[in-house]
Amino acid sequence: MNKQRLEYLFQKYFDKTASQSEREELFQHLSVAPDEEISSLMKNVYDTDKNETVSSLPDKGEEVLNAVFAKTNTNRIDSFSAKSIKRGRSWFKYASIAALLLISFTLGIFSYKVNFKTSDSSQKELTDIIEPGGNKAVLILANGATIDLDNVSNGEIANEMGVRISKTTDGHLVYDLSKSSDSQNIQLAYNTIKTPRGGQYQIVLPDGSKVWLNAESSLKYPTIFAEERRVELKGEGYFEIMRDENSPFIVSTDRQDVTVLGTHFNINSYKENQVIKTTLLEGSVKISNSHAKKHDATFSKILKPGEQAVVNQDAIKVSKVNVSNAIAWKNGLFRFENTNIKEVMEEFSRWYDVEVEFEGTIPDIKLWGSVYRNVSASEALDILGYFNLKYRIKNDSQDNQQKKIIISQI
Repeated sequence: MNKQRLEYLFQKYFDKTASQSEREELFQHLSVAPDEEISSLMKNVYDTDKNETVSSLPDKGEEVLNAVFAKTNTNRIDSFSAKSIKRGRSWFKYASIAALLLISFTLGIFSYKVNFKTSDSSQKELTDIIEPGGNKAVLILANGATIDLDNVSNGEIANEMGVRISKTTDGHLVYDLSKSSDSQNIQLAYNTIKTPRGGQYQIVLPDGSKVWLNAESSLKYPTIFAEERRVELKGEGYFEIMRDENSPFIVSTDRQDVTVLGTHFNINSYKENQVIKTTLLEGSVKISNSHAKKHDATFSKILKPGEQAVVNQDAIKVSKVNVSNAIAWKNGLFRFENTNIKEVMEEFSRWYDVEVEFEGTIPDIKLWGSVYRNVSASEALDILGYFNLKYRIKNDSQDNQQKKIIISQI
């Protein structure tokens, strides 16, 4: 691509006038462009802009990253640390492309203030008070008792038949067998942890395995594991399983079983998505489709690291994916890569606990970019303006507590 065409495309993207095909052409070129070309492009385009705050680009990758976290008052997270970025690619290409894919607009790398406005300035005030989700969950004990985990004090919160349940200072739920208890004589009992819309939670299971639950999800599990370690998931969860060759770990959903010995993986099983996505980071897992016929070759698959299995009603399809996209939620991010607008808004809806409605036909638009999950709804929704979409808010109940986001094309 010649320099004139490249600058033209980037300027149109910067001005929010680029078509879908022009955006795709730009992104495709930048994914393979040399660092020097990207550096020159960004300096030329930004320096010609009238916004005086965007022309000073730090000279080193560390300074770029430090500026991001300093301006957002956000602690550095693993997936965006300078160390992890340098392992995968050079700092400048990452920072530059990140800026292009809207991370800069959300995080403030160039202190660029999004110009996109809703049709009414009061709408932005409404979305400003829609707070992001946080550590919220309810624990249902075997006897039916319910514990609100975001309100209960830290320390031991229950003791069921010799199994101590504690809440840590950093908001995790931990199970451990009391020293005086005999595991052979403990009666099998099940607990369930549920996160609401706008909630997430981490739990350390009786075998030491760790599970992160996304919003509007639940996990049912025994208070002590026997020969088989089996749990039931609804919604989305990220698992780090302790290895035990004598006791396989099985995660059951409504359409599949995932069998492992010890590994790291993510399962997205929200019903509205109509498919279940299992993404493997480490080790290996066996995916079994509980709806497929057993003689069918698609009944089960073995995943390797970096692969994702998509289970529908009668088949399992496996492909290579960018695993960081699948676990972005666990690391405090929304991350979109050629993601359709309906999926994007479903994620926003669950996290901000708002209803979403599209005016007219849902537009066939794919979004790219990343947004921190700890920003207000108005900051998250700013991403829509770069894809020729706008939103407005209306109260959807008499008490004005439940709000609805209406999406339409500009």
